[in-house]
Amino acid sequence: MKKIIFTLGVLISSTQSKAASNDTSLCLRDCKMELQFFRRYAQQGSSIAKLALAIMNYRGQGKYINISAGNSYLIKAARAGEPVDNISSVIY
Repeated sequence: MKKIIFTLGVLISSTQSKAASNDTSLCLRDCKMELQFFRRYAQQGSSIAKLALAIMNYRGQGKYINISAGNSYLIKAARAGEPVDNISSVIY
């Protein structure tokens, strides 16, 4: 669980720090690898991984932008108890 939280923190901090420079390569390593990492933990029921997948789908990290998949993961994360009320500050 600590690894998930750390990876999510790195993902969010990298998106915030590079968003100002309009850089589209926001993952520190391979975005596809991080996408697979979060998918695996989301399937195991991790609400924070579902939130990370929502953000990655909204931003197009690891694949193309997919708003409907982002919405789906965001709803799943909210139902699992993740606070998602300030998500727009991370997405845009």
